[in-house]
Amino acid sequence: MISTRTDPSKSDLPRKRILIVGASGFIGSALSSFLSSAGHSVTKLVRRPATLENERSWDPDTGQLSPTVFDKIDIVINLAGENIAEGRWNAEKKRRLYDSRINSAALLSHTITSLSHKPPLFIMASSCGYYGDTGACGGTSGVDESAPAGSSFLAQLSVDWENATQPIRATGSRLVNLRIGMVLNARGGALEKMLPAFRLGLGAWLGNGAQYISWIALEDLLRIVEHIIYTDSICGAVNVVAPDPITNRDFTQALGRALHRPTILAMPSPVLRVLFGEIADAVLLASVQASPKKLIESGYQFLLPKIDAALAFEIQ
Repeated sequence: MISTRTDPSKSDLPRKRILIVGASGFIGSALSSFLSSAGHSVTKLVRRPATLENERSWDPDTGQLSPTVFDKIDIVINLAGENIAEGRWNAEKKRRLYDSRINSAALLSHTITSLSHKPPLFIMASSCGYYGDTGACGGTSGVDESAPAGSSFLAQLSVDWENATQPIRATGSRLVNLRIGMVLNARGGALEKMLPAFRLGLGAWLGNGAQYISWIALEDLLRIVEHIIYTDSICGAVNVVAPDPITNRDFTQALGRALHRPTILAMPSPVLRVLFGEIADAVLLASVQASPKKLIESGYQFLLPKIDAALAFEIQ
């Protein structure tokens, strides 16, 4: 379910002119609808020729981006990036993952810093993969935004991704990097891929199931972006995760409960490595226990902070 309900407390605040990069993706399309329904003016930056009034075109592969794209824009939200978990990793796949993030972010950053009138706020997607495999080091509260980066490919990818936008900070514009966890919604992302097997009673935890998952309901992610728009004190890295990270085994059992299906199976680590290659250890078996410290300190109230309620809502 994707809601169009926004926070009533923000109904009297000024509406913004927002440019979304990556608006055709799973998160981008939901965010475009959500912000439009709240009364904001949403323009989409697309790779193909623009055909609609609310579209502008660019070509990050060749470095083509007209400065006029940012005319009368208050906020830029960059969600561009090839899907991490789609297809096995090899040298070519890793290059595409890197280029689709760093090159596009760098082009946006370079163009914005050259403007005489810059958008006051730049929000860019990043990933909880920034922290690498936190294992047990997160303790009971998890790693917050002050934790150092990990050493894995995904960690370095996230570091370079965020660094590509740092020149914007020097201009005086507010820069926010969203370190997003696993986004839960039945219409996209990891959950959509899991549902067919779970509905057949074939849902299984991965490896020993002890690795932590930092997750966020799509409904909360949308509201968090709106919260950031109106909360000037939020800047820099923000962990976009629920305050209740859980183990893979507990997540598996929660999804089984939501679908009224048994979850008694396990997928051994060696089998995962055969099926998925490097992604198995880098994504499926890695433990990421992140804490949304900045969001909590800023006063954000999670709509769906617990996994059972989040799954019930998002698989409707």
